[in-house]
Amino acid sequence: MINQIKKIILKVIAKKRAWSIGIFSISKTSLFEIESFIPNEPTITALDITDCKASFVADPFLIKENGIIYCFFEIKDKIKNKGVIGVSSSQDGINFDYQKIVLEEQFHLSYPSIYAINGEHYMIPESGENNDVRLYKANDFPYDWKLEKILLQGKAYADATITFYENRWYMFVSENTHDKLEVFYSDTIDGTYQPHSQNPIDRKS
Repeated sequence: MINQIKKIILKVIAKKRAWSIGIFSISKTSLFEIESFIPNEPTITALDITDCKASFVADPFLIKENGIIYCFFEIKDKIKNKGVIGVSSSQDGINFDYQKIVLEEQFHLSYPSIYAINGEHYMIPESGENNDVRLYKANDFPYDWKLEKILLQGKAYADATITFYENRWYMFVSENTHDKLEVFYSDTIDGTYQPHSQNPIDRKS
């Protein structure tokens, strides 16, 4: 009986600790105090997901298109035991309606960093389980995505993030051990990314 009670308590704790997504507004001057801002209620939770049995949601990325705010995020599919990418939409940036899973592969996906460039939409989700960094392009934003190019391969890269600076694209990425940060650069977002001569630019001591 005691063991059964313990199992129930652990399940309740696990459910309460499941990752969810909260969205709130702060001023630029409050960025360094972000940890003190805690939403009263999560905006998107695993219970909102209707097309798979989700254990949690995480890694949100926002983008605004035609007056609608879209939130792309990781969904952990409990049955398939892998991450897939879903999207929710909002008119006001506060109340979000879940739409659907928009990207799924045979391997785990997460961290769907998304970019609007010259009228096109691109996504670079983490695909470290497949030992590569992949660039997807929207056929029909926000629901239909196709693989455009494999940008890097051969390592379990994590959380690739790109930025445009002085006519070049720079990719900041770590390996799944998260003990060092590397930079790669390219003339175009879908080009050949070269390693920076000073890689790794940061290493955990």
